[in-house]
Amino acid sequence: MRWFHASATHVFEKAYGTNALEHLKTALMSDQLEAKELEQLQLRKLRVLLRTAWERSRFYHDRMRQAGVRPDEIKNLGDLQKIPTVRKSDLRLALEQGRLLTQPKSKLVKGQTGGSTGTPFVYYHTKHDLGYSMACLMRAWQWSGWRLGDSRITLWGRHLNLPLIWKVKALKDRLIGLTFLEADRLSDANAARYLRVIDHVKPAILDGYVSSLVELSRIGRARGIDVQSPGAVYTTSETLLPHERILLSNYFRTEVFDQYGSSEVLSLAFECPTHSGLHVAADHVVLEVGEEDQVVVTDLDNYAMPIIRYENGDAAQLEKEQCKCGRASPLLRQVMGRRSELVRGTNGNRVYGEFFTHILSDYGWIERYAVRQFQVVQERIDLIRLRMVVDRKPMLEDEQVLQGIIRKFLGNLQVQFEYPRAIQKNPAGKRQAVISHLR
Repeated sequence: MRWFHASATHVFEKAYGTNALEHLKTALMSDQLEAKELEQLQLRKLRVLLRTAWERSRFYHDRMRQAGVRPDEIKNLGDLQKIPTVRKSDLRLALEQGRLLTQPKSKLVKGQTGGSTGTPFVYYHTKHDLGYSMACLMRAWQWSGWRLGDSRITLWGRHLNLPLIWKVKALKDRLIGLTFLEADRLSDANAARYLRVIDHVKPAILDGYVSSLVELSRIGRARGIDVQSPGAVYTTSETLLPHERILLSNYFRTEVFDQYGSSEVLSLAFECPTHSGLHVAADHVVLEVGEEDQVVVTDLDNYAMPIIRYENGDAAQLEKEQCKCGRASPLLRQVMGRRSELVRGTNGNRVYGEFFTHILSDYGWIERYAVRQFQVVQERIDLIRLRMVVDRKPMLEDEQVLQGIIRKFLGNLQVQFEYPRAIQKNPAGKRQAVISHLR
């Protein structure tokens, strides 16, 4: 149901905590640019970013100086390759040393990656870059027919130790027509309840983790639960496989749109109604694909924590042809290697891999013990191994507390804690955060 009108703009902005609507008009105009105009826009924003990083970030100043390049020498987007790429470990160390940020932390919004590769990463955003990234997302929603004020349902994980903040957020969500369903409580009974909510609300958009949405549709199909179609299904956080797209489309009887983002940079690429690839949000990022398909990202809007030529650990392929929809933004043919399995509990519940990132973060493990990498391996329905690379070994009392929290969601299972020096990558070169041996 659409209720939004101009006088509700303030409510919307307060609820989302960004100035996305201020940027939406600009984002929609950028969507109409020709290829040359879009490249010029990128270059203008890039010059501001590089100048800010050179003048205010000791990390990037030293990095560019050592490479023998100054911001004013970047004349075109190709020149950007003169600047060395950075990795998560580089940014993490620079942040710890106080050499990365251009503004005080107190003025910024702190966040943390979902740890899909088992390596959580703290980052900072400004209201400006959060707002523009949100505008890029809203622009993509509009491609499927969504408009301001339309209802939306999201199947997502939540932070676990902030009940008061979560209740306040739930009230704000209602003001903007958003219904939140907990992906970390995906039992058969809850799945049936979620499907009844979807059928009742009939949202313009149903979005969430690929694994969780696929599991929800499988449960619904197995139980014979019929759901009136949402306007569109949006998937994110993992690679959407062809058979999963078919399953979701057939069950919900609607179009499925894939999207690609990251916590550090937020909006990266979105699928349009032609479904021939994902359009890079080129007014927000410069996205390069290296010789071995590695993704290298430059965030054009975050001047507080510059992210310049960042290897985010993903792999993708570029589409050489322009999309038939007429948009000039570059196309990603596919994003590869992003997968996270569900962990199943003895109580019938299922949780998505990011659940473990939340508990490690919310209960202080990542900062207290400097968790560098983690991996969850489910050996049996009643046994998981939680493997973590840490600087300081956790105390037994903390292990018992963490096991108790996990059991609240997954039932009476055993949690074995292991602290290896490193977690090996899989053949595709990725550290898989969740591995399930259940079939």
